[in-house]
Amino acid sequence: MEEQNNQLFEIIRCLVVDVDVTCLLITATFLKKSKFEVLTVKSAKDALGVLRGSGLSFDLVVTEVHMPEMNGFQLQQEIAKEFIIPVAFLSADEKESTIMKGLESGVILFMGKPISQNNINYLWNYATVGKKNHKGKHVINQQNQDKTNERLIPHEVIHIESSSSNSERDKSVRKCEETESEQSSSPPSKKSRVVWTDPLHDKFVEVVSKLGMKKAHPRKILDLMDTPELTRIHVASHLQVYYS
Repeated sequence: MEEQNNQLFEIIRCLVVDVDVTCLLITATFLKKSKFEVLTVKSAKDALGVLRGSGLSFDLVVTEVHMPEMNGFQLQQEIAKEFIIPVAFLSADEKESTIMKGLESGVILFMGKPISQNNINYLWNYATVGKKNHKGKHVINQQNQDKTNERLIPHEVIHIESSSSNSERDKSVRKCEETESEQSSSPPSKKSRVVWTDPLHDKFVEVVSKLGMKKAHPRKILDLMDTPELTRIHVASHLQVYYS
């Protein structure tokens, strides 16, 4: 396997944050099995302490959303101010409002618990690309550094459901996916429906193949498809179905 071969030559260091010790252990175990180097902490404040004071360079932060004192959204914002490290959310809360908030905050991935192998593969591929681009330098030391440098890693979000819910999905999902409309003029309760017809799906596959898996981010796919009725959320959801 190509991914397994990559793992022999790369060291991907991941910081995992969760107040639930059991979930923390499970997540760390799965990541370690896929050759991640993992450090775990039980609070957002501890995570910031490690990032600031350990002297280690981290390639990823995977954090729970709901935590006391400082939640995952606040942690992600603090990390973005000081570091160039991609952050992914791992949570049992898969409500659409939470996912949308995660997308807007700039996380790279929103995962349902427990973490799945598809999640892990995506994280590995994302981190290895980022590692090559940034050569492991994640700390921003200059306060006046150009803000564009803080966004070197593309901020696209893919919500990947937990393995239990994935097993209930089938090909019918491709035919009909519902998400909230991104247009502010629509009522909050109104849903936008996109039917993934065969021609539309074929166009999607053509664009993904052209970009390649590592560069096939929802925003890029959306731009190349140039289909007015599609939104980034539609594309992100369909991308998950395509890779599952």
